[in-house]
Amino acid sequence: MSVTFKVKNKKKLFGGYEKALSEREISEFIDGFCFFNSQNDEPSELSLNENVMIAGVWQKSARGFELNYEDGKYIVRVCTPSGVGDWQTAILFLSKISAKTGSKIECDNEEIYDSEQILKFDYEADIMWGLEALKDAKEKNQTLYISGLERDVAFDAVMIDEIFASASPAAKFDEMMRRVQYLDAYSARENLYEDKNGNEIFGAYTLSENLPTILPYAPSPSWQAQEVLGGRKVSRWILTLVVGLDDRDAHVLGECEYGAFMANLPKEKYRFIDAANVLVEPLSEEEMREIFKKANEA
Repeated sequence: MSVTFKVKNKKKLFGGYEKALSEREISEFIDGFCFFNSQNDEPSELSLNENVMIAGVWQKSARGFELNYEDGKYIVRVCTPSGVGDWQTAILFLSKISAKTGSKIECDNEEIYDSEQILKFDYEADIMWGLEALKDAKEKNQTLYISGLERDVAFDAVMIDEIFASASPAAKFDEMMRRVQYLDAYSARENLYEDKNGNEIFGAYTLSENLPTILPYAPSPSWQAQEVLGGRKVSRWILTLVVGLDDRDAHVLGECEYGAFMANLPKEKYRFIDAANVLVEPLSEEEMREIFKKANEA
């Protein structure tokens, strides 16, 4: 679900369209504007093209919005539901690009806006419409994952109730999404392996010494992994522990059952950041060895 807007570029005097604006030129429209999936530390001089960029403002954006240029049009796509900051930034960009090109803004609902009218777009209605999916997930006792700029956020019944109990559900959703995106922690990566005979599949994560790390509390295959697995199941989840404070002396302490490690991890050493994931505080080598020992005795 999403809302898409298109703005035609200026036409040249003798046919065709003017050159699309570059990342740098676009970033100058809005203070703090950036491209989150850019390969460069600074906005480049390359013109926008058909490749989709994820745009927004650092600390203000929760999901960002998609931006690309194709067939002489700037195309903006805002996912449903997005955060308040995502919408505010997208709308301001649309207003700026409309004013610069002199073109109207075409929405996929067939509405047409100029650079001033778009500033009154009722984005909160779209957020609320999207949040209805959370109610459906609650009724089915499901955990719903919504993608963010840096990481997905898992919503359960408790979080959903908190959103709709708020004076502004849209603002509460925005807050929940943003606070997970900007955590100063490493998001551990999911890895899947087959045994030698190809009969079993193991899931694995890695936790390193002295590194604040976001991990699933009780892992299950991500939707990306499920597409690869098909109907196959993950038989075991393993956590690999790495000690050593730099690349020269970093080495594997060992592997243990994922659930056993979490069961023996002191409660003051982690906190839930959403319905499924925890932020594990930095652990010393001594602490990791102690937990590793207890996990293997379990």
